[in-house]
Amino acid sequence: MDKWLAPVLSSLSTEFADCRVIVGSKTFECHKVILASASEFFKGMLLGNFKESISGEIHLQNVTPEIFEKFRKYVYSYNNQTLNGYENADLMDLYECGNQWLVPSITSDCLSLLSERATAMNLDGLIELYEFAHNYENKSFIQTLTSLMMTKHSGQLLCERVLLLGSDVFIQYITTVAKMKPETERYKIIEKYLEINGFLKDINDKEEREINAMTQFDNNENELNNKAENNKTEPDTQKAPVKNDNANGEIKGKLKADFVKSLLCSIDYTKMSVNEFYSGPGKSELLTYKAKYDILYKIAMKRSPPQPAFGRSFM
Repeated sequence: MDKWLAPVLSSLSTEFADCRVIVGSKTFECHKVILASASEFFKGMLLGNFKESISGEIHLQNVTPEIFEKFRKYVYSYNNQTLNGYENADLMDLYECGNQWLVPSITSDCLSLLSERATAMNLDGLIELYEFAHNYENKSFIQTLTSLMMTKHSGQLLCERVLLLGSDVFIQYITTVAKMKPETERYKIIEKYLEINGFLKDINDKEEREINAMTQFDNNENELNNKAENNKTEPDTQKAPVKNDNANGEIKGKLKADFVKSLLCSIDYTKMSVNEFYSGPGKSELLTYKAKYDILYKIAMKRSPPQPAFGRSFM
């Protein structure tokens, strides 16, 4: 924006205001032409066939008055230097506003500043940004953050902050960022994550958590289908359909079990010694006895020297 125009627009506090943006209990006097020029979202609401175009009032949800004030200041000047004084959390909120309200310039400016700051961030800050980048599926930013964490904070990758990640981001973090850490340490953080986030409380059958196979749900479904087929009768059109809450619960349970299985399968147990496995996963309740025996066998076979052939062959 031209230098002479930015201060002019910034000074338009209430002069010539022709619309109002209401956020919570606070009202912002704004100008349709500025909001519509900055955002396709506001353009559609103010100039389209919506009640807002008639009343001139826009009620916004999922944003605080403080963040909208910062957003308003930006679109009235497009001075990205104003972003320098904001906290990282504010920049992420402004990025979300730009993404939601279709203002690409503010998302670009916020992302550039966050990327610049990332080089000097501690690990907790980088992990927060890592989750933020995953939420918006920004692959290039994810790669940048992954590289920074692995090169600058390799010794602390399995810190307590990891336990606060959402499940989808956690499994990505464990299998990519923390892949260089010893298997025993990765297993411990997985075990702790599952415990404190309640992923195991609804999974009572340990067979459903076996790392080699998980067929119990498929068997149950096949059995139910067979029973239904055997007991099949003509439908009663007089009866209203009944919602199956138990089926919904089973699906959620299966998703949890699949998530647990995916995490456990991300560990290469054969990289552990027998003692490491025994004192760690061997004493854990996450694995079945069968899985433990299978793993111990694989560990032993990997470390056992080849046995010489006894006797001699006969022609």
